[in-house]
Amino acid sequence: MTDIELGVPRPGVRNHRIVREVDRAGTREMWQWAFVLLGLAVVLLGSASLHFLVLHQRYAIERLVEAKGAEDELTRHLLLERAALLAPQRLERIATRELGLVAPPAQNTIVVERVTPAPPPGRGVVARR
Repeated sequence: MTDIELGVPRPGVRNHRIVREVDRAGTREMWQWAFVLLGLAVVLLGSASLHFLVLHQRYAIERLVEAKGAEDELTRHLLLERAALLAPQRLERIATRELGLVAPPAQNTIVVERVTPAPPPGRGVVARR
């Protein structure tokens, strides 16, 4: 075998000016694989972004649930405080001691009874022929 058949370059031979033919089938296959890999990368990145979006929303929901619990506790506390402030015994004590009010005597007290209105009449026949 000669050096040319083995692919060993001979000294003094310059082949940089040789134009090689474009391998169209190889180029097409390379682009097909590039598009397949690009599509796979897009799917993976989309899946990862959706996963992190769901995770972020779960954390936000958890924070809102904790805030609602704190607000419910505050509401319960304020309702208890309101009930204590509006207690009739407390209001009577403030009225008599701090404001100097007195309870009216029994002879000056007028009781107004609430009259319940009569139910409206049912549907009746006005005239018949």
